[in-house]
Amino acid sequence: MALLLSLSPFFPKPAFQAISRIPHDRSRLSRRRSRRSRKGRTHLSSTRSMMASTNNPNSWVPFHKLLPAQRTLMETLITTVDTHLGPQLNPCMTPSDVRFFQNKDGTSLGSVNLRSGKGNSKSHDYLKHEAVEQPSYDTFLLLVRYILASWLHCELPFGSLDITTLMCMLNTNTDAPHFLLEIIQNSPTSVVLLVDLLPRRDLVRHPGYLKQFYEDTQLDLQRQKLEKLPVVQPYVSPLLSLRTIFSPSAILLKINCESQLIDGKTCSMEELIDQHLGNVVKEMMGIWLEQCASPQETIMNENERDYVLMRDNMMRNIGIDNDLRANLPRLFNSDIADRVLAALEKEV
Repeated sequence: MALLLSLSPFFPKPAFQAISRIPHDRSRLSRRRSRRSRKGRTHLSSTRSMMASTNNPNSWVPFHKLLPAQRTLMETLITTVDTHLGPQLNPCMTPSDVRFFQNKDGTSLGSVNLRSGKGNSKSHDYLKHEAVEQPSYDTFLLLVRYILASWLHCELPFGSLDITTLMCMLNTNTDAPHFLLEIIQNSPTSVVLLVDLLPRRDLVRHPGYLKQFYEDTQLDLQRQKLEKLPVVQPYVSPLLSLRTIFSPSAILLKINCESQLIDGKTCSMEELIDQHLGNVVKEMMGIWLEQCASPQETIMNENERDYVLMRDNMMRNIGIDNDLRANLPRLFNSDIADRVLAALEKEV
């Protein structure tokens, strides 16, 4: 459900087409219906709790269907965001049927939660074009454009897929980087991890920006910690447009712990997230909160603000147009896909 995800490596076209080619064997269909029925009863209480939580505009829908360690990590990050940025956020205005949605069979579930900032970038356009009283200095210390937290669980013919995203977008009161976390799990032993502070300036033209947010913060050390692990390989997105938005310090990794040893011992995905991945993600979140999302005054003229806003909107469009619009209808029906996309386009 991320704004910056390329689903194609995980959903090859033949796999999608396989859905329509499943043989209509009645005994197999009967067994599937039976299994789905049992699953439905097992998860009924958790589904009810998710639906109930959509009524609270200040809460995030629980991260169900995740490994316990991954769920704990996401809940810790959300609590950290609420603690540090809560006063800057408006109540959630995302429709309840976007905060939690599922297909008819209950095999695909999802949640998108968006909370806009009280000083979001739209205020810049409003002040620029309308004859209104200029806000107080404190208004320019409000830096959040929106916070997006989402999860997606899909059961497909070749297995299940879980995608969890946390996206923290800042507004044009600052040019500091955004924060992105995405965890994509397509097997019990394999995940793709994307973590970065997304640059909002051209790093070649603005070497001071590179030094301030990436060199002085020693952000690259976090990537190096994970790359030393024998279970880790680089992840390369098939979308060239997606690769252009990441920083040189981005963590873009594939992790496969099947039959792999760490310090001479086997390591489960639970242990890997708890002991390695989670620590790095929390460290990067801490750097972002301290260096990028803390109250500050950034001196930019109107042209610079327009450039930053244009770059932000281009990043948004890469996610929505190149990815979600193409892939959501394949995972859910068109009604759900249209509803989710409409909410994203309205709020971000």
